[in-house]
Amino acid sequence: KQHLALARKLYATLSRDAVRTNSFALLHQFYLGRELLQKQDEKYQVAGLCHVAGDVAVRAGSFSIAMHFLNWGMELLLGGGGGGEQVVSNSDRHWRDQYDLSL
Repeated sequence: KQHLALARKLYATLSRDAVRTNSFALLHQFYLGRELLQKQDEKYQVAGLCHVAGDVAVRAGSFSIAMHFLNWGMELLLGGGGGGEQVVSNSDRHWRDQYDLSL
């Protein structure tokens, strides 16, 4: 519970550049609290952060780390909590609400 609270507070207070710079550490906190992510809008927000971290990892040549973040982001887009479960979306909401991330 503390991990998710910390992640939320940091995400809300950090500048956009600071979020990008600290995306791995920030996502680590979100990941530790992933089972408590309930609202789809917040899952979309974290999925966007996964995309940022995946991009940072690719640019650094850390492809396995990038895949981890990008896969988790897809789970979140499809409505999962990110606990590694396979999620099959019953709706196309993510395409409508988060088209750019869905690609």
